[in-house]
Amino acid sequence: MSDEGHRPGDPVIAAIAARVAADAESLAERFAEAYTADIGDYARVPVEGRHELVRSARANLDALLEDLQGTATSFDPEPFESFGADRVRMGITIGAVMRSFTVWGQQAWSAFLQRVDHKSGEEMAGSLAIGERIFAHVERASAATAAGFMREAMAVWSDREITRNAVLEAMLTGHADPEELRRTGMEVGAAYAVVVLLPRDRSVRPEELVAPAVALTERHHSGSRVLVGVREAALVAIWLTDGPTASIQLLTERLAAALEATAGIAVAGESLAGVPAAYQQARRTARIALGLGCPDPLWHNDVLLERVVLDSPAVAELCHDALSPLITYDDRRDADLVPTITAFIDSCGSVTETARAVSVHPNTVIYRLRRVASISGYDPRDPRGLLALSLASLARRLGAEPAAPSRSDA
Repeated sequence: MSDEGHRPGDPVIAAIAARVAADAESLAERFAEAYTADIGDYARVPVEGRHELVRSARANLDALLEDLQGTATSFDPEPFESFGADRVRMGITIGAVMRSFTVWGQQAWSAFLQRVDHKSGEEMAGSLAIGERIFAHVERASAATAAGFMREAMAVWSDREITRNAVLEAMLTGHADPEELRRTGMEVGAAYAVVVLLPRDRSVRPEELVAPAVALTERHHSGSRVLVGVREAALVAIWLTDGPTASIQLLTERLAAALEATAGIAVAGESLAGVPAAYQQARRTARIALGLGCPDPLWHNDVLLERVVLDSPAVAELCHDALSPLITYDDRRDADLVPTITAFIDSCGSVTETARAVSVHPNTVIYRLRRVASISGYDPRDPRGLLALSLASLARRLGAEPAAPSRSDA
């Protein structure tokens, strides 16, 4: 069973390789299917682009077969470097590329073993030599592919990153030169849509969302170029717009849904000069939407009341005055007055809906509303008191958190 003497070009190895070569195209398709089944980046490749995965799988197999059959002169890294560059353009990460070689090696080893005569000692010994050559090929081919990937990444990503960040910063700070913008491919016109997106998952870095955002806008936006970048820990998208607001809303909804982000929208109606103000408006709107837990994108004009609340020191004072006593009482007694008044406000003053929301009897809600009135000084059954509590509750949701003493301070 020794594999001594079984080297590439050996008749036994060549015979096994010939059996594999007869099924090379179907095997390449199977290998490509294994990539998409096992690797997330490959699964996201559009169906029409998967022929490229079959092509590279076949090229790997052909190179290995030539080696085993003794017809290869030396390993040619150029095709594999080209495959690496292609993966950059396909949006596949280097980690996924390296994982694909592991999958390819496993699939190739399985394909050869299926075509070995297990009753033949010679072929079993030859299969061991084939296994060595498979993994030697994986090592060479993956190194060449990684080299091509990194060269393309340095040439493409660095240029794109530098250009995109410079253009974005210039537009958002009011220093964009129209001629410079045109040279980078960014259109100059009368109005720009400015969208700010904040990941709902605080552990997600906005930088991680740039590539998928660019890919999505390229697929779904047939108008002007969309500039996507990161500023102040938020993802920002800007594009020239002369169409209805519905088209802005649709693209923003797609971005927010795909990226699991909260979005704020504003339109700069004064050409480039209006972009900085629109950015601040969109950013503020996104933060308001995040505070409200709003799943749908909000326009700057959708949050007029919230902007008034945020801009008013008196409302922040009201938040402390009306809610701090209730938070203190809840902290000491586990009374759930704040959840009850919040549910009462959200249900537009319905005792029945409030009882259902906080899982108590309606009589308990009525009792708690009386306690809210006596403790805070604002009666939720009175229009003025309900308005004050509503504004205080909204201010709290937007970040004006009134501090309550801990139990140890009670």
